[in-house]
Amino acid sequence: VQSQLTQKTAAFEALEAQNVELKIHTGDSDALSLVQSQLSEQVSHIRRLESTNREQLTELRKLRDSHRSVQVVEEQKRGLETELQVLKGVERQLGEAQIQKEILEDEKRQWTTLIERDGQEPELNSPEAVVKSLVQTRIELASVSERVGVAEAE
Repeated sequence: VQSQLTQKTAAFEALEAQNVELKIHTGDSDALSLVQSQLSEQVSHIRRLESTNREQLTELRKLRDSHRSVQVVEEQKRGLETELQVLKGVERQLGEAQIQKEILEDEKRQWTTLIERDGQEPELNSPEAVVKSLVQTRIELASVSERVGVAEAE
């Protein structure tokens, strides 16, 4: 009976060891299943990240192209603004030149009126001729005044 008890105890211990070993393997299976599940989640997450990365890279390329286009347009705008400022300066100078032209035309009309007396053909053809005539008249007047002064003195 003792030997049967020992055998049965040994068999029981062997079965219990086998049971523990099966539980350990089952535990390993649960752990493996958990690791596989987490690995699968990680792979899915990485794939989503890669997809998002590709989308963002495509968008980045489009935005860079748009940015280059905007820079070109801004440079053209600066060039046009500079050209506009130059044209405004030219326009201002043109206005000043037109005013000067009107002043000179008025002066010419006045000289023409002065030179042409009573619709007659002008004796004096230019402002220089008028000035020479004026100087000559003043010289003659001074000469006459001097003679009158000498005549009165006598």
